[in-house]
Amino acid sequence: MKKIILVLIVAAAAFFAYKTRQQRQQQANPAVIERPVYAETKVDLKGDSGRVINSVVLVATASQTECDAAAAKMVQTVIDASARKGVTGTVKSIECKTELDSRMARLFANQPTFVTYMVLGRGKPEERETRMLYWGVTVEESDLLCEMVPQIQKGWVGKVSCVRAQR
Repeated sequence: MKKIILVLIVAAAAFFAYKTRQQRQQQANPAVIERPVYAETKVDLKGDSGRVINSVVLVATASQTECDAAAAKMVQTVIDASARKGVTGTVKSIECKTELDSRMARLFANQPTFVTYMVLGRGKPEERETRMLYWGVTVEESDLLCEMVPQIQKGWVGKVSCVRAQR
């Protein structure tokens, strides 16, 4: 009888641990992010020619804590990727916002704007809606961003697409 009670206690503890872990994962990665906190990072990229291009990355995160971590990770990713291409990256701003200005909000509605931008949709709970754009480039140059879609799609479950600038 003692063995049966012990097995029941262990089974109950395992079930409780499983349910607690599952609840934590759901809280960290909710199915729907109702009130996103937007991580907005701006990094100036300067090549050998001296020309400066402004990189902007926006991510809709689930909380302020996640936003802080995502913003730091985005900046490091942009700086590392640019360094591999021989470009110097300088952080201009890192912000977490509960609301975006109308110009940036249009990006999350996937509406065409004055510049071409990339859309990374959310395909699994860990992924976040992300938008990437560059200022200081011609329309033709910003369209090159669209050529990167298939490469980025390989590492992203959600749909990756490009919204071309209004002409």
